[in-house]
Amino acid sequence: MLLALRRRFGARGAAALLVGAAFLITRALAIGFTHAGAATMSPEKRLVWKYAPGSLRPEAPPRFLEPLQRWDADFYAHLALRGYPPPDRPRPLYGLGFLPLYPLIVRAGMQVTGNVYWAAFAVSNLCALLAAMLLVELGALRRRADGIRAAVLFLAAPGANFLSYPYSEPLFAFALAAGMLAARSGALATAAAAGAAASATRPTGLAVAVALASVPRPRRLVAAALATGGLVAYALWCAREYGDALAFLHIQASHKRVLSLFGPVRALFAFDVDPDYYLVTIAGIA
Repeated sequence: MLLALRRRFGARGAAALLVGAAFLITRALAIGFTHAGAATMSPEKRLVWKYAPGSLRPEAPPRFLEPLQRWDADFYAHLALRGYPPPDRPRPLYGLGFLPLYPLIVRAGMQVTGNVYWAAFAVSNLCALLAAMLLVELGALRRRADGIRAAVLFLAAPGANFLSYPYSEPLFAFALAAGMLAARSGALATAAAAGAAASATRPTGLAVAVALASVPRPRRLVAAALATGGLVAYALWCAREYGDALAFLHIQASHKRVLSLFGPVRALFAFDVDPDYYLVTIAGIA
């Protein structure tokens, strides 16, 4: 099939069609299983996730998007609508643990959708698709088929359901892939800009700066320094507003977040998460 598509649409066109089809299929599965899981939740669990005035969730989400609105998604929606908490609010300020680029883009997207939840859904899914397209190029070290395989695995991995949720992972993946691809091709200005976007989305976006600095040439080192700009700018803002440049890290520590090899396995078999995540995980493994 790949050869037939290549003859008709060319190598890039065939890759785009295959990745686009994989995107549509995997998104339908992820969203469908999430809805199926939400429908099987106990009344007590449904009450936990139901919108309540005055809660972190800033407003009631559309019915179609409500099952996707979980945990960090409420923080992002709150930040997009209302911004970061004022400095005089009692600690801990959990919103500081979320970097600003994703909620800023969602806020801009509201000018088109008119709704924070639809804006977040559109931003996440568009970025997931763009990231997958870039992975075709990034993964095609020897053959384009390798890049297509990398993109499909990215979209079909067990945790890839979060690429359709209102989370920052899709934007981060897009910026990271763009930065790595640009760094490899020598497009240093693009790599620096993409790296800055990645580091303004998640702290691990500093990986682009590391990739640039791994070849210690003057222009690449300058690009690496610029690629840290997103995170550095946020740290400086936190220092000015809250007196703590590393507030986003200190908030994570308050949640007792640590690296653990078997932590995800223990969480899965503790049977203490929503049914939708079990359904998505089982579908992904299958």
